[in-house]
Amino acid sequence: MTPKYYIAIFLSILLTGCSILVDSEDSASTNFCEPNPCLNGSECIPTSERYYCDCTNGWDGDNCEISNSLLVGEWEFYIATAYTNLICSGDPFAQYYTSSPAWLALFPGNLSNYELTVTYNSDLTITQTQTTVSGGNIEIDIDTGSIIDSGTEKCVTWDEGSSSACESCSPYTINGDTLVTTNYCAGIYPCQKWTSIRQY
Repeated sequence: MTPKYYIAIFLSILLTGCSILVDSEDSASTNFCEPNPCLNGSECIPTSERYYCDCTNGWDGDNCEISNSLLVGEWEFYIATAYTNLICSGDPFAQYYTSSPAWLALFPGNLSNYELTVTYNSDLTITQTQTTVSGGNIEIDIDTGSIIDSGTEKCVTWDEGSSSACESCSPYTINGDTLVTTNYCAGIYPCQKWTSIRQY
């Protein structure tokens, strides 16, 4: 082998070493937490190769984007308890099951069926599907929105164009597979407690 061959090998090794050194220095100077990729108030902790998200309570996932709230899932509304006051206190004025003639009579038209399901997704967005049957015609309304879940209440924000727009913050309780939300926006009574059952 000629001296030129050995010189070429030496230069190749030298350049590769320099490249590794430069890449290593670039990696060390990179702050993987700028901008902060961690969501929902979590702390970003940079590492030598990436970052780590220290999630706040109630959130999981690489970027703390997945809620582990008990709300997450699909719920079917089946009973409304109506109050004549604004705080849903004392004895209720009435109680309506969604399959009862008394509940169906509260709506315009000859309503023969009513279903309302609410899905709380893992990112705490909401999909609400209302199905009504009137005179044999089936009508489906789908509203979307999001909630802020503090663990004691849910604040509903509906997307533009949704018919269920409501600015009130409604507290909720969950007991096993039963969800009770306070509804100030139904318009029929000042305050209602809506009871839903978790679907599987």
